Amino acid sequence: MESGSATTPKTQGSTTDGSTTNSSGKTADAATPKLEESDAYVDIYPGTSLSKPAADKWTLNIPIQKANDKFVQVVLKEKDGEKVASTFGKVYSNYVAVDFNAIKTDKEYTVEMIKISDNKDGTNPKLAKLSDKTKAYKFVYRESNSSF
Repeated sequence: MESGSATTPKTQGSTTDGSTTNSSGKTADAATPKLEESDAYVDIYPGTSLSKPAADKWTLNIPIQKANDKFVQVVLKEKDGEKVASTFGKVYSNYVAVDFNAIKTDKEYTVEMIKISDNKDGTNPKLAKLSDKTKAYKFVYRESNSSF
């Protein structure tokens, strides 16, 4: 007997068989391979924010446990679904600073995923575990109106 799943239409963000979800329970894109979960753990502190130390460069400093001397990439997701990935930053003393070059002012971002790699080029990444607080945390970069 043939399964009806071959003719079942696929809706945005879902699969016909339900088998391609990642460790956070979100549906993975067909082009995104499922990554193994690492022991690293992220629990963002209240008040964590994006800063802009230079033109076209935004920095995010986050605490991360069990990832010292590893390399981390943060993927943020806009409310409308657009994603932006950081450069890979090295973890020192349970903290990492990563840089973005495409953050939009006054847009709300959440953490989509945090990748951990032993290599600076990000090969063979794993996913960091995210606390519920981290998954729900919203980042918004706003231009400062202060004058010098």
